[in-house]
Amino acid sequence: MVATCLHGFPSLVSTFADTSREKRSPVNRFPDEFEFGVATAAYQIEGAWNVDGKGWSMWDHLVHTKPKSIIDGTNGDIAANSYYFYKRDVQMLKELGVNNYRFSISWPRIMPFGRPDYINPLGIEYYNNLIDELLANDITPFVTMYHWDLPQSLQERGGWLNEEIVDWFGDYVRVLYENFGDRVKHWLTLNEPFIHCYFGHGLGLHAPMLYSPGEGYYECGRHYLLANARAYHIYDDEFRASQGGLVGFVISMEWGMPATNSTEDIEAARDYAAFHIAHYMHPIFSEEGNYPQIMIDRIAAASVRQGLNVSRLRPFSNEQIKYLKGSADFLGLNHYHSSYVYRNPSVEGLYLVPSIGDDLAVGTFMDPSWPHFEMTF
Repeated sequence: MVATCLHGFPSLVSTFADTSREKRSPVNRFPDEFEFGVATAAYQIEGAWNVDGKGWSMWDHLVHTKPKSIIDGTNGDIAANSYYFYKRDVQMLKELGVNNYRFSISWPRIMPFGRPDYINPLGIEYYNNLIDELLANDITPFVTMYHWDLPQSLQERGGWLNEEIVDWFGDYVRVLYENFGDRVKHWLTLNEPFIHCYFGHGLGLHAPMLYSPGEGYYECGRHYLLANARAYHIYDDEFRASQGGLVGFVISMEWGMPATNSTEDIEAARDYAAFHIAHYMHPIFSEEGNYPQIMIDRIAAASVRQGLNVSRLRPFSNEQIKYLKGSADFLGLNHYHSSYVYRNPSVEGLYLVPSIGDDLAVGTFMDPSWPHFEMTF
């Protein structure tokens, strides 16, 4: 299954969503079992940011208290207004001919204050209506439980840097399973830990705009993995037998290729993959579990050089390592770009200290002939 984001690539979606064989050239034919899909996120499309009992997300808080945080001053207050026009949106999906629709549920729309003490019935009603509309049009819902819109009340208690968020997330996903699991059979727990943790809790460019590239980033990722495992085990223990669905994890995959055939560059590409991909895959899918050993070693060595008594990468306990292993039925990959990777003395001094860049200590570049898009923050 391929999910292509609707935003910014309408021609791509409309081209690939044409599933009639007679209209496709031989080079564009896909196997019969191949399924097409599109994807969105709640904050990007729903709008209705403060109606029908929805609470504030940390993005709502950011754009309303620091509007200049967004380059052009826009926000998600209205967005695509999908909260009101979801039926038309589903009709467009049907017109595109897609098989699947990946959308996210807004945590503060379900739990305005982030906790299960109060569950918003109008939020439950909205997603029930959306799911039913999709199924009525033969479109399979793929539901992302968290796509970066943490309730602001939980952010004020530390958010993803507070290990209690593992319990908070568990309470939240249980409500989703209870209310939607009779129809939703494909769950995605948390979206793109690297992007959310690095830009939001490392560089301070996304909500909640925390600047801690050498410690906060790793803490956020640690809790992301534990929260994913909590969601998986709750489903496995309490819902799988009766609902029969699947629970997966989604990462962003930035691929690094060695710039040359030298041993140094090959090792640099290996380390790049460990820090960007295996960081989140190894604890779940490897036989031994835990973080990749090269990542553990490099961060520990850098921490010692910086005069610290312990590594900035807080270790998992043996019980946590066991708890994380196998905590996904499938893996979702979102791929944006690839780079050539190299290691030589010229990269020294390029990165903040401490930071993932300094810990990894590689340089990257792209071939200028490659198609690319510009990212601005």
